[in-house]
Amino acid sequence: MKIKTISLLLFFTILISILSLSASAETEGIFEYFDESDYGYCMIGKCYEPVGKVVIPAEIGGNPVVTIHDSAFADANELTAIVIPKTITGIYATSFRGCTGLKDAYYEGSASEWNEIQIGFECEIDEGIKDTSLFDAKIHFNDETTTKKHGIFEYVIENKKAIIIKCERNTKGVVKVPEKIEGCDVISIGNHAFFNCTEIEEIILPDTVEKISTFAFAYCDNLKKVNIPKKVSELKPFTFVDCVSLKAVSLPDKIKEIPMGLFMRSGIENIVIPSSVETISYQAFIDCESLTSVTLPQNLKLLSEGAFTNTAIKELVFSEGLKEIEAWAITECKNLEMISLPKSVEKIGMNICDGCDNLKTVRYAGDESDWEKIDLVKINNEINNAEKIFSYKAPENKKTKTSFYIAISSAVVLALLRIIISAVKKKRNKEDIG
Repeated sequence: MKIKTISLLLFFTILISILSLSASAETEGIFEYFDESDYGYCMIGKCYEPVGKVVIPAEIGGNPVVTIHDSAFADANELTAIVIPKTITGIYATSFRGCTGLKDAYYEGSASEWNEIQIGFECEIDEGIKDTSLFDAKIHFNDETTTKKHGIFEYVIENKKAIIIKCERNTKGVVKVPEKIEGCDVISIGNHAFFNCTEIEEIILPDTVEKISTFAFAYCDNLKKVNIPKKVSELKPFTFVDCVSLKAVSLPDKIKEIPMGLFMRSGIENIVIPSSVETISYQAFIDCESLTSVTLPQNLKLLSEGAFTNTAIKELVFSEGLKEIEAWAITECKNLEMISLPKSVEKIGMNICDGCDNLKTVRYAGDESDWEKIDLVKINNEINNAEKIFSYKAPENKKTKTSFYIAISSAVVLALLRIIISAVKKKRNKEDIG
């Protein structure tokens, strides 16, 4: 079952007032905009004359323009070029939808800054938004740097480092990203670089890669395998959205967060989350309907809303150190039968297991009085209706220990036998000589 949702904060806190739509639309030149003076910024809502080359202002009324809003330039077939100011931090997935005539996008910052822009609001809608109008345009940086071609890739050189901006959309099969271009290490995979490359089956990244940007592999329907180099210390939101053929990924050890929507609607079946991870963020695994097994990190402190919604997980075992599970974090998991919670958990949000009809057992490390102190625990029907096992401790794996001791004993016996055999042979040799 697909879950239709509305993002709470989406990508960045600076746009917190978008959901409230507290600002009324105003007009400045050819633009309709929303004035959010209370928060110190404004948003482009619509362009009335999207013809030829359009320059988006860096500020209106003394406030920086930080967002290009929903459908601001949608279906503007006569738009051929767009100038995007460095102040922009967010662009909706539908902002340039259907702009078939868009040939050039001029960004007034660097390629690295471009890759930090959060592009892709509304990707949580069931069918996804796969429009590539903005990314099919030729992208220019700092008014002078233009992407160059290297085989199937477009790239730029910045500070003697190579950044992959995008891959040709019709690329098929196995793709190997080069370790060097123009003698410079390839260190970054750009914003939407492989976006909607539906025929790629495997992506091989070099060990030089340190950064992978938002939506880098999103909507790669046939992507079955991709490696994440060890130097990558941070993952970005929605990297693997709708990668329905992707069954497993090995995550790097350094990351501290599984970001928003990382594997949303992907085909992931099992995942081992590194022990370094402290937060599993909003809708990180939502609608991963094939996900049956998750190894949770030992240092996890927060499980966010919708993190495991509508998955096939059978059990979740949380380690000591977990502080909070947000509302609706594990909803609609029909196969979920057991949850183990540590004594450290302080807050459980509303209906964390809503729709988990087969939840039978909740194991809790504290006693019943500790359980009663957990904030909001009493308003979780599925949790309360399940059998509680208090003061729970994981059983000793006697089979493993027995096997271990058997192995040790066997080794000792074999060693003794060798010593005895060796001594007997020496004795016989002496007797033969005598």
